[in-house]
Formats: sequence, structure tokens, C-alpha cells
Amino acid sequence: MTLFRDLLRISSQFVEKQKGYWDHNAWLSLLKDAQEKGLQLTSDMQTYLGTIVQSMKRIYETSSFKQGFGKGFSDATKVMYEQTVNFVEQTKGKWDHAGWEGFIKELQQKGINMTEEGRAYLGELLEAAKKFYITLPTRSVEDKPAESENPPSTTAAEVEKPAAPETEPTTVEKKPRVRKTAAPKADSDTKKTTKSPGRKKTVK
Repeated sequence: MTLFRDLLRISSQFVEKQKGYWDHNAWLSLLKDAQEKGLQLTSDMQTYLGTIVQSMKRIYETSSFKQGFGKGFSDATKVMYEQTVNFVEQTKGKWDHAGWEGFIKELQQKGINMTEEGRAYLGELLEAAKKFYITLPTRSVEDKPAESENPPSTTAAEVEKPAAPETEPTTVEKKPRVRKTAAPKADSDTKKTTKSPGRKKTVK
């Protein structure tokens, strides 16, 4: 995911450039850089990004991190960025304790030895990076083909709606039954009228 890599890279460069200290204007500049990468950050994403840079700052400020990488501080930040991105992408934001220990071991193999305090900050960084990774819009873009299939499902539901008119013929069938019951009453009336002429004949 290129956006995820780009954003963590500019975050790492931001912390390194600012030497761990920045004001609100510098923070706004970081958000502008993110927008130039083609990403509009939501309020939640800004919160996660803020946690990322704060965690990076705390990690970089630990003496063990600065002294544990002989090639220089900038190289250490680059390794931290690359390993974090690779770990989150490979695990897709899901890992257990064994995965966490493996991540620490990979950093040690790269020449970075961290104290318990540094590991705690690193845990904050990974959690923020995971949440940021999950909320990136590129994940929803990949799901857009599935979303495009939703409109056909709604039209299919509309096709099933003609089942309602089927209830109308049942009400129409009831009306002829009422007419049939009325017809026998008329026959009984005609029988009564035929009896009266018979009585007149007996009088004669």
C-alpha cells in the first residue's frame, strides 16, 4: 500500500527534521504534505497520525536508540520506518505476542537495541500504525467492486415487489361468492309467488 508507506515515511522524516520538537504550524505542514500525497485525512486519521509521530518522537529520544545504531541517527529512523511498514503490511494489522517478539528481533538484527521503555513506545507506534493502515481509503477502494454489486441487489428486491398484487385477486374472488349466496334467496321468493295463484284456483 503506497499511501501507507508514503505517510509513514514523511512522518519519520518529519520527526527527524524537527529533532523531536515542533509547533502547531509544523504539524499543519505535515498534514499538507499528506494531502499532497493524495490523501484527505479524516479527524480519526489525524489522531492516529498524531500518535504515530508522537511515538516516533519518544522512540528517537531514548538514548538506547540513538547510541545503538552506529551509522547515524538518520539511518536508524529509516530502519524503524521500513521495519514498521513491512511488519504492519505483512500481518495486515493482526499479530500475536510471537509476532511482536519477532519484530523486536528483526530490529535487533538491524542494529537497534531498545530498552523496555523504548519497546513500550514502539508498541504505541505499531498500534497507531495499525489503526491508520485499516482506515486508509485505499482499502475501501479495493472493496468498491463489491459495493457496485449492491445496486443490482436493490433492483432485484424491487422485482420481488409484484408479489403484493397477487393478494388483490384473492379479494376479487371473494366478491363472486357473495353474489352466489344472494341468488338462492331470489329463488325462494319466486316459490312463494307461485303458491298464491294456486289458492285462487281453489276458490273458484
